[in-house]
Amino acid sequence: MNTDGSVQGNIEFPAGSTAVVNATDIAFVSQGEAEKGGTIKVEGGTFHAPAVLGTLGAPGEKTSLLTVTGGTHGADPSSYVPDGGDVAGITPNGGDAVYYVGEQLIADKAAGTQPGDKLDVKKGDVNLSDVPGGVEVTNSGSGSVTVNGTDVPAGGQVTVCAHAWGAPAWNWAADYSGATANFTCTKNAAHTKAVAASVTSEKRGNDTVYTASVTLEGTVYTDQKVVAGEAPAVPSAPSAGKPNPKTGV
Repeated sequence: MNTDGSVQGNIEFPAGSTAVVNATDIAFVSQGEAEKGGTIKVEGGTFHAPAVLGTLGAPGEKTSLLTVTGGTHGADPSSYVPDGGDVAGITPNGGDAVYYVGEQLIADKAAGTQPGDKLDVKKGDVNLSDVPGGVEVTNSGSGSVTVNGTDVPAGGQVTVCAHAWGAPAWNWAADYSGATANFTCTKNAAHTKAVAASVTSEKRGNDTVYTASVTLEGTVYTDQKVVAGEAPAVPSAPSAGKPNPKTGV
């Protein structure tokens, strides 16, 4: 941009952009004096390059020329992401890191990782779910990071557990109107999950049978409680009266 170094130019890649930039050295280049370097705004697109921003011409601090709030990048764009933004790099097992900007994009890509992949949150607060077991998650930034309900402290690292849930412990309401199934992972007892059940009831003779049902990861679990009812009273036989002396009845 700004090829003659004298006129300010501006480039914008909007959210949802399908632009793809393949570069052997640098994805973005600003040329000219710093105050006339123009601006580059990146909200979307894919940029394959080993470096993010390069500058030509008069010296000066030019990192402010580039603002990144989205997109897929071959180099870490954290320095150009404003405070409050989210950046994460995903390194496939045996592959090179790719960096994603924006919590939703990060979450979508994290859900598609495979065991042995590495995910490093470089910046921001990120809540990830449905991340497969065996993925290593690191919080290199200072934000709040949660993966499948487990906190990853700043500077910390966890390997996502491929949960193996045991049979649930059931907790019923006193009047049997509701129930909760409490699961514990057989690989790590610190990993638990509580699932609210749907409850139905039916009469069986004088008894009422309550059935609680939950579905976890495609498996259905049920539990039943039987509340005994009172048997109907048996009518007593009429008492024998004194016979009528005239009729004898």
